[in-house]
Order: sequence, then structure tokens, then C-alpha cells
Amino acid sequence: MCQVNRVVDLVPTATSLLERLRVQADRIRQLGSQLAANISSLRSQIDVARDQANLVSISPCVKCRIVDTSTVR
Repeated sequence: MCQVNRVVDLVPTATSLLERLRVQADRIRQLGSQLAANISSLRSQIDVARDQANLVSISPCVKCRIVDTSTVR
């Protein structure tokens, strides 16, 4: 009988902890979605910056092209 009482006493605590975990999991999912969107935006900005950099003429004798691997050729 003592173990049953102990389990009954623990149920509200366990329920509360599970609810906190659910809330935290929802927050983590939201942060993950925001992070994915931010990374996608940053990749697009890098593409634009690379294209703009490729338009810059360094000198008539030097040909420079920035490629996707972020190297200069």
C-alpha cells in the first residue's frame, strides 16, 4: 500500500514535468524552423554578394571569378 501512495503522489509531478517538456519541445521546433529560414536567407544573400563581386573588375590583366566553393579563380 505504501508504494501505491508514493506513485499516486508522484503523478502530479510527472504530469507537470511532461507538460514542461512538451512546451520546451514546441519552442525548440520553432527555433529550428526559424534557424532553417535564416540559413536559407543567408545562402541567398551570399549568392547575391558572390554575383556582385564577380561584376567587379580588378584590372584588365587579372581575371577573377568567385565560385560556389568560395575560392578565387
